[in-house]
Amino acid sequence: MTSEKHLYAIPTNRDASKSIKSLANDIAVAIDEHVLLPEQLIFVLLDSSTQATFDRNHAQLKASFKALQIACLHIPVSAFDARLNQVLDPKLAALVVGSGFSYGKMVNKISIIAHLLGAHYIHRRDSDVYLQANNTQITPLIAEMRAFNENDQFLLVGSSYLGAWGIDYSDVADDLPTLRKLFSLSKPTYSPSQLDDYINNKYVQGSTETFPGDLAFSEQKSNYIDAGNFALKEVFLKIPVSPANVTSGTDYLYHTLVGKSGWRMVYHNDRVVHQYNENRYDQIDHLTYGNSKLLSRLMTTVTNSALADVSLSDDFNDMAQQVAAAYLSTVDSAELLAKLKTTIQRFVAVYASIDLPHYQAIATNVAQQPDAYLEKTITDVHHLIDLIQNWPAILKNTQALELAPFSISADNSR
Repeated sequence: MTSEKHLYAIPTNRDASKSIKSLANDIAVAIDEHVLLPEQLIFVLLDSSTQATFDRNHAQLKASFKALQIACLHIPVSAFDARLNQVLDPKLAALVVGSGFSYGKMVNKISIIAHLLGAHYIHRRDSDVYLQANNTQITPLIAEMRAFNENDQFLLVGSSYLGAWGIDYSDVADDLPTLRKLFSLSKPTYSPSQLDDYINNKYVQGSTETFPGDLAFSEQKSNYIDAGNFALKEVFLKIPVSPANVTSGTDYLYHTLVGKSGWRMVYHNDRVVHQYNENRYDQIDHLTYGNSKLLSRLMTTVTNSALADVSLSDDFNDMAQQVAAAYLSTVDSAELLAKLKTTIQRFVAVYASIDLPHYQAIATNVAQQPDAYLEKTITDVHHLIDLIQNWPAILKNTQALELAPFSISADNSR
């Protein structure tokens, strides 16, 4: 058993009460099995939902954590942002604070919270995932801890989802030719057979893969680790992810860093059940979702170019300097600009080839303003470089922030 503190974090902007109720058992089983001590665990719900939904989440937190005897915090994003604005220089605050759609800023806020709480591990779950029904002795948290305890070179441990996948692909889930086109954008070097294997193993078959009760680990790259069901060790204290707005998947930078260093990541077979909220598909803003997909592809293009021939140090301080330098040497190059233009062209061609209205609309929208996506990507990369270079100062300047007002217990008024 490690002696360090562990942050169990769920970010949400919706009613997460059912997920909280389920995931509390992830923690309860780990404590019952003596995998972690109650004083080692801190639970945080980072919540940007409406007041009515916040109250429902809060009530469920109090009910679910009544018997666990672990520290539990319910942090409104707006209140945390206000505190960040008070202690950070405006230019630095702009890199971590914002009300826009930003996976990266959410991830980085969790990292700041982990630093404030003295946690060296983050165990993250999405707010629409649940434990499998048969998880009574082994849960994802136990799987993560077992891996960390068995090998100190494991930096990232996680699994994937059972159930709903790729909400933006929900209407083509049974259309393999269309799926091939869409996933070729994220796996451009895959052969047709490799692409089919990836789609079937991760999504089609993987989404029906129930946990057999026997924990298994794999370091094969084909075993996909989703950011909504994984744990990360220490690197987040030195390297943040891109704070870009309207850009999905920025937290997968950590997967890339593992592959470029001597650190390792391991997949376990205890997937969580992923279930979208009712009417979620009907509420999608397809243009925004399409933008987030393209901007994610563009950021991946930058990262792959910047780190193509780089071997990263296992020391996180040195790694941070290497990553910032690699981005800086690449971001304004003509070679990168050509790659970004090709990425946009391929994206438009694929979406335009799919005979469904919202794919056509996304393709048209992107084709009309390619330079805007290029400019945003370059700006976002410069922001990431600034954030990496200033991350130590940000953690130092936020060290005095007080999180006690967000603590809750089963018998207080909050």
